[in-house]
Amino acid sequence: MSRRALAAAAALVLAAALLARTACRGDDAQVAGPPAPAGSRDARPEPTRPQRPRVERAEPEASGGASPHAVAQVGELRIVVVDADAGTPVRTDLRLWRLGVPEDAEFTAGDVLAGESASDAEPVFRDLVPGTYRVQLDGQRRDAEDPPAFGVAAGEVMQAVRFAAPRSFEMSFFAFDEEGRALTEASSKSGRRRTSEMHPGVPTWANPRQSKSAETVGVGGGGRFATSSGTVARDRARVRPSGAFDLGTQAESGRTSSSRHAWSFTFEGRLAAQLDVRSEDAGRGDYVAVVPLLANVPRFDEHVFLPDGRRAVEAGAKIEACVIPVLRTEGGADPLGWTAPFRVTCALDGYERLEVTVARDTATIPDWTMKAAAR
Repeated sequence: MSRRALAAAAALVLAAALLARTACRGDDAQVAGPPAPAGSRDARPEPTRPQRPRVERAEPEASGGASPHAVAQVGELRIVVVDADAGTPVRTDLRLWRLGVPEDAEFTAGDVLAGESASDAEPVFRDLVPGTYRVQLDGQRRDAEDPPAFGVAAGEVMQAVRFAAPRSFEMSFFAFDEEGRALTEASSKSGRRRTSEMHPGVPTWANPRQSKSAETVGVGGGGRFATSSGTVARDRARVRPSGAFDLGTQAESGRTSSSRHAWSFTFEGRLAAQLDVRSEDAGRGDYVAVVPLLANVPRFDEHVFLPDGRRAVEAGAKIEACVIPVLRTEGGADPLGWTAPFRVTCALDGYERLEVTVARDTATIPDWTMKAAAR
């Protein structure tokens, strides 16, 4: 066995021992160092205007006067991240916060960002001020809590923390006719998958120190960006044994990420169904909709007008309608898609694209007026 394999095996055994020792103590995270002080910051209210996190390092004691950060000894912290479900080591981005830093001449009392570690690096933090710390794991699934606070003393400390990775779930779409009978014949189009990422910000449990001199305080992180990937493919819709259309698998949302996968289904003689399979819906239930016959669909083209009063369809506008399936959650009322709304779109050169949603139980279809495109 290679040295690298032996090292990995040793780290796994050590992490398991640390977690087992923690469980016996009834504390999920504090396996080394002094205990977190009473009333530790596990449920800290979210600050309204937090300071942009700054990385703090222990400073040597200055001659001729004590530094606010001066300490006689420093600690070294080695963090082992373990998958909460599989129990195996995980590499992920993380941030380390020091809690309860006293007030000084420049900053108020509060918490500071002590360090950061990327997923491709071993999370080792050196020259730490002894005190109470907490790990921020933004790669976890959205509903997961960060590990509890723990103490770091002088010397070398190893801390094992659990990581709740986003899970993937099979997603399905049940289509019905107006009588509640299942529809299992359709062609499907799988569109692009769009992913949104949010840069890590200040966790809700942290109370960052604020500058006493700055007029305004910035917020660390928070910028969002999006990417899209995949190809558009049209094929005969796959049907599961349950009679539902197969939408593949969808990973649940992470703390700083979400995604959606566009699908459309075309039925012979019926309205099309279009939906976005969202990471927020993963594991919560199935999508359902009643897909009506074209003869039973309202005449939406009679309700779209141009500013001069003409019907848009008379000027060559392309008007389309579809059904938007709704999510049927487990244990909830089964709407059988009767409340699934219509989406109406209208496109015409020289005018802004019109897109509206119409509730299924609307007694009277409203009129819409297209707006001329800005020149």
